[in-house]
Amino acid sequence: INDNVWAGSDRKIKGPYHSNGGIRMDGENNALVTSAKETWNCTPSFGCNYPYQEKPGVFGDGIGGEQGLWKFPTEIIDFNSITVDLTQLKTLAQSNGIYFDKSQNIGYTNGKGYHLILKENGTIDVYVVTKLNKIYAYNSEQGYHWNYEVINQETFHQNITPQSLCGVLFFEDNLWIQGKLNGKITIASANLINSNVDTNVILNNNIEYKDQDGSHGLTLISEKNIKIPLYSPDNMLLFGIFIAQKGTFGRDHYQSNYNPWYKRSKLEVSGSIISNKRVGTKWTCSGTYCSGYNLRENSYDANQTINPPPLTPFSDDEYQIIKWEESQ
Repeated sequence: INDNVWAGSDRKIKGPYHSNGGIRMDGENNALVTSAKETWNCTPSFGCNYPYQEKPGVFGDGIGGEQGLWKFPTEIIDFNSITVDLTQLKTLAQSNGIYFDKSQNIGYTNGKGYHLILKENGTIDVYVVTKLNKIYAYNSEQGYHWNYEVINQETFHQNITPQSLCGVLFFEDNLWIQGKLNGKITIASANLINSNVDTNVILNNNIEYKDQDGSHGLTLISEKNIKIPLYSPDNMLLFGIFIAQKGTFGRDHYQSNYNPWYKRSKLEVSGSIISNKRVGTKWTCSGTYCSGYNLRENSYDANQTINPPPLTPFSDDEYQIIKWEESQ
């Protein structure tokens, strides 16, 4: 993460966790938690007193500090080195993979983006989204606003099969994605035609692998945000490497009039999250849980370390085999 972050007491993090900013770690972790900061200014949005308190690079109520698992300051991870050259990805997709132009440029006047459904047979159903519902929401960047993440109408466009020799797919538009993946692919969403427009990816429902033996893998890249919408599963499963290049991985705050959807039970992510801005999938109001996923569990997927999906970025050129096992 390229920003300050707060991992709450409900978080369970299995695998390494790094921020170039400060970390408040109240959750459980079984591997190193590292911050590039020696100290940082912890503000009320991280549970500190107004206007701020100077805190160590990593602090909090988690027991990882007592176990020697918190380290700071550590070397800054150059965020530019672990983001992706989207122009290169687009060129490869056009020449050897699969490329989709903006939905409005392929005959859908009201096109809002593409909805992908991953299928166990190795193919992907592609729909064009033509109408969205607006939902009243809040996030730290926009404040209270209407977001347009819920699909109202869509049209089936085609069924595609990713290339076995070049599993790179590039969409010059917003994406909604869900399903069960068969194979190893990298999917990117970006608008490189208009530099003033950044695209987003919406995790419309569970994303799973056909098998969890390392033979399947997803790297999902968004030019800006990767978001979980209001109407998401109560217990959500996400497998993959998720990269929000300019924005954040998260879920907006929704008010109680969206009952029961505004509160969800558990979010499990198996893989990696790379986010330019603060990650947030749970919201508290005056210290009380009020929106988002009540329990969150992140697990590192060691199967993707040596043989990840094509063009997956890495932060270190020294490969290591690391495996976590839990014993009773």
